Amino acid sequence: YAWYTIVIFMAILWWDALAAFVWKRSFHIGIGSLVFLVNIVLLSAYTFGCHAWRHLVGGCLNCYSCSISNRVRHSFWEKVTYLNERHGVWAWLSLSSVALTDFYVRCLCVGLFSEKRFF
Repeated sequence: YAWYTIVIFMAILWWDALAAFVWKRSFHIGIGSLVFLVNIVLLSAYTFGCHAWRHLVGGCLNCYSCSISNRVRHSFWEKVTYLNERHGVWAWLSLSSVALTDFYVRCLCVGLFSEKRFF
């Protein structure tokens, strides 16, 4: 059940990451928006490479080729398996990205440097 709670937080973090690309009602790309985007992509790879998601996507099937929906589920299961095989790597990368993102935001808050915008 913890996975369902995490998915709610992931949706909030995706919203924040996409909102980071908006500045004064127009699209922009800055260091902060890229940092947030990398962070949420790595967290998503970790979350959706989880055993619980893998089981929900393709578990409990005795025959993948018996119906079209089972074949579609098998296709999703294979993609999740790719992420799942690297679950430890995603864990370390996402942990590091959370720490670096937090550090970046903290530096902005205390005025150590200002946000740089590319576009």
